[in-house]
Amino acid sequence: MRKIQISIFAFFTLLVFFACKKETDQVLSPDQLATGSYLSIDKANNTEFNFAQINTSAVSWDAHIVGEAADKVISYVSSSKNSADKSTWKKVKETTVGSDGKVTISVTGAQVATALGVSPTTLSPGAQYVIYNEIVTKSGKVYNYNNTNSEFESSAAFNMGMRMFSTITCPFDPTGFAGDFVVVSDNDWQDFAAGEVLKVTNATANSITLLEYPAPAYGTNRKGVVIKIDPTSGRATIDEQSVGDYYSGSSLVPAKVKSTAGKVSYVFACTGDIILYQDVIYGTATYGQNLLRLKKM
Repeated sequence: MRKIQISIFAFFTLLVFFACKKETDQVLSPDQLATGSYLSIDKANNTEFNFAQINTSAVSWDAHIVGEAADKVISYVSSSKNSADKSTWKKVKETTVGSDGKVTISVTGAQVATALGVSPTTLSPGAQYVIYNEIVTKSGKVYNYNNTNSEFESSAAFNMGMRMFSTITCPFDPTGFAGDFVVVSDNDWQDFAAGEVLKVTNATANSITLLEYPAPAYGTNRKGVVIKIDPTSGRATIDEQSVGDYYSGSSLVPAKVKSTAGKVSYVFACTGDIILYQDVIYGTATYGQNLLRLKKM
């Protein structure tokens, strides 16, 4: 279990940090950008490739140019674990910008595979592919992720689209899915070490039951967690529910889990991967964004 206590020194350090932090990290408001160009996302139409139809399945975003008028957007994918180093980027396609400054960036699985020089079927479900976009203005200037102030991307008002995130998913098939799963990562909550084994006790067309926290070394009264699954994509959600009790001296502290808001969890039958982002409710405290990743044995 994650160490709950925090040192007095660290506590006061955090107080100083937040006391000095500005109310916003935004450097300029969008209408203050007089020169240069960037891509602003209006709508994410789809951010998931379906592995079962990987050739034709497409991710897509509606966007518009802010700043100097642009001719086109060149989209790339990195050949090296989504590196921002442009030397690793492989060109996917060019998209013409409309006279109104609007553009739709749409990329198929086949186009990603062609850019990377691999077969589409070698693209791995669960893998994330970043689409890096480069703007070519009417005056011939070029703007991309590397020559655009990174603080713009961290400011929500800009809705920056110089890089766009996509994930490869696959439909869920419960056949033979129940069984033993090895822990790949539990580095956040730290109940389990890599290599330990957890069990999926049941699998249906749209759910699995996983026996997870608390680890036997830290707690008791363990209950299976019901994980809901979208059969078409493998997206997973966990409604708040009890998982068991943690030892705390001579008493027991109840614990619950639920899906982390804003983080997407997946259960992939095609590869045997379980990727869960969970909030752990320990007594009255909530500890968020704990990644538990498992692989079928």
